[in-house]
Amino acid sequence: MADPATADRLADAATELARGGRLAEAAQQFRLAFAEDPRPGLMCNAAISYYKAKDLPHAQRYLERCIGLGDSLDRAFIDNLREVVKVVEADLRTARLAPVEITVEPKAATIAIAGSTDEPFTGASRIWLSSGPHELVVTAVGYVERRVSVTITDTTVEPVNVTLEPVAVKAPPVVPHREPSEPGPSMRPALIASIATGALGIAAVVGYVIARDRATASDFSDPNLTLTRYDELVDSAHAWQHASWGLGIAAGVGAVVSSYLWYRVLSAPAGVEINASGSGAAVSLTGSW
Repeated sequence: MADPATADRLADAATELARGGRLAEAAQQFRLAFAEDPRPGLMCNAAISYYKAKDLPHAQRYLERCIGLGDSLDRAFIDNLREVVKVVEADLRTARLAPVEITVEPKAATIAIAGSTDEPFTGASRIWLSSGPHELVVTAVGYVERRVSVTITDTTVEPVNVTLEPVAVKAPPVVPHREPSEPGPSMRPALIASIATGALGIAAVVGYVIARDRATASDFSDPNLTLTRYDELVDSAHAWQHASWGLGIAAGVGAVVSSYLWYRVLSAPAGVEINASGSGAAVSLTGSW
């Protein structure tokens, strides 16, 4: 968010520095003012301060920026700055500095000169560098930083084209899809069959005991036993005996059935699945109850 009040305060300080002949410091203050409130006039004042301070590389750079922002400035003023730029560039060539044309991809990448206190510039740019080695640092959000070495040995320099590589995004681990396995045989029928077999066996034993009691009670050793009571006891003993036989047979059949059901459950493959996961392996138990 623009802060005009702070920008004005910095611009006033820059003007006082310029009046005192401290032009390079004045230029820096104008740049700080522009950062607070991007008014073209502040950038132009920074460029003119550098020009008067005979800091030609900075003067050329910020004059170009001033001209680029000049839609709201007087046309005659901008035309005059263009003529000044031509003079500055001629002087730079005489001083054995060379222009470096830089193009970057992505176009919004930021370029900085390593070891320089200047703020970075964005996108394709033309900068003047002195004789010797230089390092350009090119950055952009979502891309890998690149450092490019440029050595100035003549006033003619080949263009510098920099293409940044996107930052590699680590893909999440792939978990293979598995169809759900068929559930094994249920234990419920085996449990029901076992319980029913046990109940039938108990009932058969109870019926046998009752039949024996009825048979014992029909013994004529009891002097009070009548013929009618005798017939009743004998019939009851036979009935309970037949019932115990039936229950015993049913318990036997139940034992065979429950044995088969338990064999089917216990012989089924174990319901354990191991699946790949992001942090190793996931183990799950499957089964039916």
